[in-house]
Amino acid sequence: MKIALYLGSFNPFHNGHLEVVKTALNDFKMNKVIIVPTMQNPWKKEKVLDINKRVNIIWEYIKELPINLYEKVYRDLIETKLIPPYYSYATLHALKNKYCNDEIFVLCGEDTMKDI
Repeated sequence: MKIALYLGSFNPFHNGHLEVVKTALNDFKMNKVIIVPTMQNPWKKEKVLDINKRVNIIWEYIKELPINLYEKVYRDLIETKLIPPYYSYATLHALKNKYCNDEIFVLCGEDTMKDI
């Protein structure tokens, strides 16, 4: 199964994030997109909204997708179980056992790509 892990602050989730989800499912034929909001990006100084508020905002957007896409979007709150700082490599390490039998792709925002 082709799974895209979409890591980010999503502070807040917006139409650009939704377009990434739709592109992953439609153009790149991912079987699933799993949204993984970070507790706090260690590189960003601004405080993020509470994770539950961010998840609620995410699902307000996701529920507007057509059912064939909606049913392929999931969330994983793995970082709520991790110890800060919340670096992406630690999050991915924690997720690797969960999805070890799948073909994994990582999605991230433009701001992260610029830093990389």
